[in-house]
Amino acid sequence: MNTALAMRLFVLFAGLSDGTEYQALLDAAAEEVSGELLPEADANDRRLSYYCAAIAHLRYVQMLAARSELSHTYAGTVAKQKDATVPCGFAERLVCQYRNAAADLLKDRCFVFTGIA
Repeated sequence: MNTALAMRLFVLFAGLSDGTEYQALLDAAAEEVSGELLPEADANDRRLSYYCAAIAHLRYVQMLAARSELSHTYAGTVAKQKDATVPCGFAERLVCQYRNAAADLLKDRCFVFTGIA
């Protein structure tokens, strides 16, 4: 997969001007995608870069959602009562869409038990 393209896409998805401080998120996403590849899959397929960027974007949004759980007050930090999963919905759908687009290159996540001996 083209990690430079994946970084440009991640920056686009996240609305950042520069994504270098989030390189670790992209590296982890690239490892995740590499682990899902079928042995005979073309690792240079562009769809994998999109899938990798979508995963990195999801992790970025999850990180921001976790951070937004705290509000800073004069007495310290106090947890807010709100649902942190709401901002993650779009990012999760983006991952699903790009995973489906590259499905023929990836291992199937479903395990079907067909019988017993």
